[in-house]
Amino acid sequence: AVVTTSYCKDTTAEYASGIAVDSNGDAHLTYSTGFRRDPYYVYGSVSSGWGTPIQIDATAMNHRYPAIEVDSNDVVHVIWNERLSDNWYPYVYHRSASSPYTSFAAPVAIVDISNQHVGLLSIAADDEGNIQVSCHVPNPTNNICGAYYNGSTWTENETIDTLGWDRPATGIRLGNGITDDIILSTDDGTDA
Repeated sequence: AVVTTSYCKDTTAEYASGIAVDSNGDAHLTYSTGFRRDPYYVYGSVSSGWGTPIQIDATAMNHRYPAIEVDSNDVVHVIWNERLSDNWYPYVYHRSASSPYTSFAAPVAIVDISNQHVGLLSIAADDEGNIQVSCHVPNPTNNICGAYYNGSTWTENETIDTLGWDRPATGIRLGNGITDDIILSTDDGTDA
């Protein structure tokens, strides 16, 4: 284990934390902090402890909902969304890094829902290097949208489900040579 007891890393307020574990059992964390809720990434290993946090997006925009996943090739994938000058957060961005996890690829916009708020991001990976991202578009449609990565390119899907679902989470079910994407969500308005 990276740590065996809980402790306070520092006194700065941090939000929306996420964790993923690689094939070595090492921890990869993401969180947002600061006035703009800038997304950060930090790596921890049994052999070297916690590394130095890396700011994933330093643009002068507000950010929300960072999420993290490690794929079967131990590549780290971090997503977050970014706000326009008004109250909408229509963009979801992605960055990735391979070991030693000190340098991330340039950010790529994987979801762009103009003039709508995209939130509650969720990410999952399968053992074939595919990544599925889902998110919630509360206004005006209460749709589930997202993006899919096939190992080389991203495909945006603005209408994964238009039946009025709420607060989605993405998962991957692995079978004997079969991979299914699973999206779990409550019915709009029930929050049950």
